Amino acid sequence: MRAPASAPGPEMEATRSPRQSRRSSFFYWTIALGAWAFINALAALGLLIGLFILMANASFEGFFREGLNLSEHYLSAPHAARAEFAMVVFVAFDLVFAVLCLSRLSALRHAAASAISPSTPS
Repeated sequence: MRAPASAPGPEMEATRSPRQSRRSSFFYWTIALGAWAFINALAALGLLIGLFILMANASFEGFFREGLNLSEHYLSAPHAARAEFAMVVFVAFDLVFAVLCLSRLSALRHAAASAISPSTPS
């Protein structure tokens, strides 16, 4: 019968090559930064949707009335006006996203500090 597998000890860390350590660190930071940016993007999208709901007087009827009005104007507009509206929406999203990223930068720094500092066994 095999002995149960245990967590790798300090001797296993010593055998890990610097290349493996850099690779795992790269993947960790790629995933961590991607998740942080994704959360910020979702928050920015939610804020823009909240602004649209507020423009509709925060009612279901007003929301769909404003949506219908916006879609009718968008579909009847020439291509240049559509492109300009799309650019305005993208710039608004980018601005909200940038403000959220700047305001949440401390959360990313805290996560980085806790990932770098060695954990103490409890």
